[in-house]
Amino acid sequence: YNGPNDYVRNIAVGNEGDGFYFVNDWRLTMENEGYISVSQRGIKMGTFSKNEAIGNANFGMRFHNHEQQERIIFQGLKIINNRFQGFYMERSRRATLSQSYFAGNGYGIEMRWCDEMEIIDTEIRGISNDLKALVDPPYYNKPCVSNNFRSPMGYRMQTNIHNFD
Repeated sequence: YNGPNDYVRNIAVGNEGDGFYFVNDWRLTMENEGYISVSQRGIKMGTFSKNEAIGNANFGMRFHNHEQQERIIFQGLKIINNRFQGFYMERSRRATLSQSYFAGNGYGIEMRWCDEMEIIDTEIRGISNDLKALVDPPYYNKPCVSNNFRSPMGYRMQTNIHNFD
């Protein structure tokens, strides 16, 4: 409840679900199961930089309902080979994704119902030489094969892009 919290140089690898998952709900549930009725969607996030999400079964990084007044900065992220989305953001605003690297995710970046978003100096790839090196022995004996795995794509956004550098 007392943001901002900083997340710097963390690694989420090989989880059964999501690597990083942040949700600001419309209310806050207390330890005694009571609620604070003030919306938590405006809580300031803090620094989110140099984090890695690699090989997670669902999403690499997932953010919902971030509506703080200050811009959220996601910087220097490495998001590789996550089954669905590498970076997924929903119902959020004022975020900047910069100097990051995406490769081999179902979708590199997906944003839904988001406003005032920026993507700057970020590399979004499908299957790259870097990814091929990471999924070859000695790292893995064989790649995971699944009927539910999509071919890697760059980005999917249900919003208008006003400036794309």
